[in-house]
Amino acid sequence: MSDSSLTRFSSKDGEAPKPAENQDALTVRMFELLTQQKDSLKQAVEELGKLNETVNALANMLAHIDTEGLKVIGGLSTAKVELPPIDFDIQALEWIGTEGAKGYYEFSTDSKMIEYMKKVNALGKQNFVKKAGEHNLLYWLFSNGDKVGRKEAKAFGGKK
Repeated sequence: MSDSSLTRFSSKDGEAPKPAENQDALTVRMFELLTQQKDSLKQAVEELGKLNETVNALANMLAHIDTEGLKVIGGLSTAKVELPPIDFDIQALEWIGTEGAKGYYEFSTDSKMIEYMKKVNALGKQNFVKKAGEHNLLYWLFSNGDKVGRKEAKAFGGKK
């Protein structure tokens, strides 16, 4: 940089530097545009405030609903659903053991079990737990719908 280019950023005798003419014109134009849009911006801010109030009201409603067997706590629905009766012996089905990303589980491709899980899913349940001897087993339908998985159900916090 030459010495002459530095002078426009320095002040003389403690005075603030004066902006270049094109900067003044730009500042004036931006002020004019903001002034023209003031009402629109004010209205947009008001609408956002109303939308925020609506969202908060809905969140509060969802956090406190507990009617007709439906509990919604913190936005998470835990519907009380009565499962259809099982008319076959789950233990008698062929279960194939394997290791998955979350540990050991078993799966079955039995059509009766798949159809049963589809009925459970249609009721809004993604899985269910059933006692098998000393263990509680968690059953679920794989996303492609071609097999049912089961594994030992664990209590909250990952403890047995």
